[in-house]
Amino acid sequence: MLLLFALTTVFLSVNAWNLPPNPCPDVFQYKYFGGQYNGEVTVPYDGSRSLSLEVAFSVVGIYRSLLRPVIDNLTPLDELESAEFVRYRITFPRLTYIPMVTKVEFNGRSFCSGPPYPTSEEGVTSFKASTMRQFGK
Repeated sequence: MLLLFALTTVFLSVNAWNLPPNPCPDVFQYKYFGGQYNGEVTVPYDGSRSLSLEVAFSVVGIYRSLLRPVIDNLTPLDELESAEFVRYRITFPRLTYIPMVTKVEFNGRSFCSGPPYPTSEEGVTSFKASTMRQFGK
């Protein structure tokens, strides 16, 4: 068990340098799950009965097909009444490079923004992921 922990720690520390810059460290974190790095968004809950999240990214490479990350709400609706924050998991499509977050917006409020990847010989593709959920009365 200790060997497995040590190998995992080495793997993550060696691969951490592949993570892109994060202009949104207060609300967006890269997390390793599902065999790859993905994203997790944690934003303050404003008491609204409508939850609208939009996150923008850029990634090295030219992608002609739509890039559609999957967004899962990690905060159960029955716990929202007392929640201070709403958490989301963003599962990226399998790509050569890890997407860089460039904007996080929740319920119309912009929490952060940053520049896309610099233009490269491989090109750069920008894309967005969004979700909206209404509940209650």
